[in-house]
Amino acid sequence: MKDKWYGDNRDLVKWGVLLQLAKMCGARRIVQVAYYRPETIEIDGKFYPMPSAVTGHFRKDLTDINRLMIEGVQIEVLDEPTKSFDAYTKIVLDRLEKLSACQEPPCILFLDPDNGLEPEKGTKRLEHVRSGDLKRIWEAIRGNDVLAFYQHKTDIFQHTDDNDWIEPKRKQFADALSLSRRTVKTARGSAANDVVFFYVQKSASERLKEESSGEESGKACPECGRQFNEGRGFGGIDGHWRKEHNSIMSYEEAWPLIKSGRYRRRGA
Repeated sequence: MKDKWYGDNRDLVKWGVLLQLAKMCGARRIVQVAYYRPETIEIDGKFYPMPSAVTGHFRKDLTDINRLMIEGVQIEVLDEPTKSFDAYTKIVLDRLEKLSACQEPPCILFLDPDNGLEPEKGTKRLEHVRSGDLKRIWEAIRGNDVLAFYQHKTDIFQHTDDNDWIEPKRKQFADALSLSRRTVKTARGSAANDVVFFYVQKSASERLKEESSGEESGKACPECGRQFNEGRGFGGIDGHWRKEHNSIMSYEEAWPLIKSGRYRRRGA
């Protein structure tokens, strides 16, 4: 999200939808992943960050929304600047790993890129979310949590009817999560008809299925992908981890996360 978009009609619809979803799902926390892209200025061919005093005067602070507290819903904003797809996805996965250790009520994880999902053809830019990253995030959220997603009307649909652009993107969103399109719900607001919000709540049984899948077959190292012997689960991972990855995290710390399916890749 760029500074200039903050506080427009789309934000009005956005937070109206999110707070209503929180009521419907019994969520007590909304985590907004802002995919923040700070404004810059160019002087004589060199780029500089916009002085914070200027943005502070003319723009609202992205984290101002933290002060909005309705019926006990806590709002948290991940507003680190977006520098690369992989680095930002790691930030999200690290936050989800901490949430996974909590026993609090359902959380809404809201992915808020400028444009939405990457185009199926053409250039992927930082204002998009890649389908593969969306899948990794979905696999990391807890059972009963809700994944919500901001999707702007894309350029190739600019000259189509108001609703014709939504279904192709909903299908792309569902395919990325390996879900039926009917599972993915939509929300909109009359104040911003060029925006749709996709959302889906993960069932507790689905998370348990993900965590237990492959117990009978060989598993892979979650850091480098090395496959272990079929039928032996994680047999041999202790030696492998201490040799290859102990500098990232000690085996004693990593093993409980690996065993429960909550370890998220930290290497480059």
